[in-house]
Amino acid sequence: MIRSRFVDLANGQRLHVLASGAGPLMLFLHGFPEYSGMWRRQLEHFGRDHHCVAPDQRGHNLSSKPAAVRDYRAKPLVQDVVQLADALGHDKFTLIAHDWGGAIAWNVAAWHPERVEKLVIVNAPHPIAFLRELRVNAAQQKASAYMTLFRTERAEAVLTEDGFRRLKRMTIEQWGANGGDASEAGHAELVPCLAIASA
Repeated sequence: MIRSRFVDLANGQRLHVLASGAGPLMLFLHGFPEYSGMWRRQLEHFGRDHHCVAPDQRGHNLSSKPAAVRDYRAKPLVQDVVQLADALGHDKFTLIAHDWGGAIAWNVAAWHPERVEKLVIVNAPHPIAFLRELRVNAAQQKASAYMTLFRTERAEAVLTEDGFRRLKRMTIEQWGANGGDASEAGHAELVPCLAIASA
């Protein structure tokens, strides 16, 4: 059974989490523009013999949303992960991460290797290889151009235009194209992200 709750961290952040099971800790970090609900099937499966926890990372869905840009740099986001494990009473954990969550997870493993028992990264290159390719590979520069857009004042207008058309394409349509549940029930897993974005 998946439980929804809030966890208060020592750094003052409050993370909403979905959790299941008991035993060794497995933490699941979502990407952008996703939230904890993307991991429901994994929480159900691995919750049979693990304490599985998927947080809404800060700035997403129901978790804290600090206003300062500096609060979304790697160091505080890594701190959130380590302090979440602390708050849950675990010294070590397996870390599974996708996309933006993967970028954070690489740093958790690099800065706190004594805490990470296993690391599983889905669709997030190692940061050194990624930076190398951004410098020398024109195809990678083109593929990553959207990140530059997100850092501009135009980002909000681009993502919200035409009833959030681009954001829906990045989530719901891509979800189905990649083998996800394309039914209305499947879309419900992605709706909180879009609802928060439109609020």
